[in-house]
Amino acid sequence: MVRDVVAEQDIDATVSKVTQQQDILAYPVLAVPALVINEEVKVFGRLPRKKEIADWLIQAQETHVKQ
Repeated sequence: MVRDVVAEQDIDATVSKVTQQQDILAYPVLAVPALVINEEVKVFGRLPRKKEIADWLIQAQETHVKQ
């Protein structure tokens, strides 16, 4: 879903899937699946709605542009 939102919203982003347990444990994630955007855990333990993902990515993009 994240890749779909990135493509649909034309967001410049790098998307990667983390599967190694030691990499997952680097974040305060108590359950999978999880979504981390710019090193911030946005959700874990459930699949977010596409609209939520879009909102988070757009906000992250706007924040990045302001910096």
